[in-house]
Amino acid sequence: MDIDLVKLMASKSDEEVEDYLTNLQKYTPYAVYAAIDELKNAGRILQKMK
Repeated sequence: MDIDLVKLMASKSDEEVEDYLTNLQKYTPYAVYAAIDELKNAGRILQKMK
């Protein structure tokens, strides 16, 4: 079963999407990239992590 991550992220709140960035170990890299793209599309400013 393939999940459309773009649609999944679009259906989530900002806080739910941010969870993908604060808990990286819980998610696949593709899900994390989809979360980053969703936050960018929503106009959220992202800073590089050190």
